[in-house]
Amino acid sequence: MFFVFLGISTLLSYISVYQPLVFSGNITPIDHSTTRIWVFTCILSLSTSWTWYGLMIAQYPSLLLFIHLLLIQIAFIDGHTKIIPNRLLVLILIVFMVDVVVNSQSVDLVFLLMFNCSLLAAQVVIKQFTTKNLMGWGDIKLLMIMSLIFQEGVLIILIGGVMLAGIYSLLLIINDPENWKKQVSLGPFFVALIPTLSEILVRIEKLLLIAV
Repeated sequence: MFFVFLGISTLLSYISVYQPLVFSGNITPIDHSTTRIWVFTCILSLSTSWTWYGLMIAQYPSLLLFIHLLLIQIAFIDGHTKIIPNRLLVLILIVFMVDVVVNSQSVDLVFLLMFNCSLLAAQVVIKQFTTKNLMGWGDIKLLMIMSLIFQEGVLIILIGGVMLAGIYSLLLIINDPENWKKQVSLGPFFVALIPTLSEILVRIEKLLLIAV
């Protein structure tokens, strides 16, 4: 199974770096060949490590692990181009729906409705009073998809991701005050919180079992 996912990771990483227009027509491909090699190596290395962690440590179901690999592609593309491809989001949504049907998972529709409505409301209110968005609409769509997958855990992803992005932005400004104008992509920070979320949920489950 590991080698199957390794092949999937290699294919996804190749498309993200060398054929990104497959995912979105708005992406500007990387021109420099050496940079392409480095980025491809980084994405594939992270995907391979994530696959090993998912199969050996966290024991993710196959469809969920595939979703995580797609999220890694989104993180790298967003970090490099500040674009979150709609095609990848739709693919994640389709895979999640298949996973729900196959594994008969339950979805907390009340939480999803409240979270997504609150997210959109906050975006609209801040836009009205400051003429600036709370976050990019691509980030909003990504969080909506992640709320389906991780449900209540998306709150940890949202809060932790924003905090990490804030720390990163602060470091950029300390390094060069002119960086305060620089827009930071949130997608990579949201995705980076997924292993942390998994560990938190595992520990909570163990505590509940001990308590019972």
